[in-house]
Amino acid sequence: TPHSFDLDATQPTVAVEAACSKHRRKDVLPLHPELIALLETWLPELGPEQPLFPKLDRRKAWLMVKMDLERLGLPYRNDDGVADFHAAGRYSYVTGLLKSGASLPEAKELARHSDVRMTMRYTHIGIADQARALASLPAPKPPSVEPPDDEAIRDPVSDPVSEWVSERDFPACPDLAAVDTEEQFRECSNPEESQSCDAELLCMSSGGDDCQKWRIGDLNP
Repeated sequence: TPHSFDLDATQPTVAVEAACSKHRRKDVLPLHPELIALLETWLPELGPEQPLFPKLDRRKAWLMVKMDLERLGLPYRNDDGVADFHAAGRYSYVTGLLKSGASLPEAKELARHSDVRMTMRYTHIGIADQARALASLPAPKPPSVEPPDDEAIRDPVSDPVSEWVSERDFPACPDLAAVDTEEQFRECSNPEESQSCDAELLCMSSGGDDCQKWRIGDLNP
């Protein structure tokens, strides 16, 4: 009825009262811009509680659709299924929303479903739709040919650490080859069990910065 619509709101809406809803919950839905234009000329001609479609009350909508299709020479049933009122109102609606870019949660709310799995039952996404979605992914950009800016890629953490280490006299970081045997490595990995192991052997890299960082963590846990 006209009372169900709010055309004066910033976003015009229609309300589905709980008594008229299958899940017994009031829903407020936005209106399509083209429908808003039609309602603005149609609703003033009706009373506040007068039905917009009085001849649809307790009628067989599926039979009306079937008869309309027969007049147009279109088959009511074919290999793709049955062209009934529910197919036009649910399958086409939800599938059209998703094909137009709506997210699944948005389609769920617009279809007034309580579970997104129900919404998925009303979608028909074919190989052409999948290909279109895939083609919309952005192509990877080629790497830049400009030389990198050393100042821009400097590590703000490692630089102060290197400066701190450079001010102190640390011995050279040993190579992994300094751990001669697996048994010696296990002892060095557990210095509490072997007091004779030199902590220097725990350094796993011959590169300077990594070893120095390890020493700093060891000296200042």
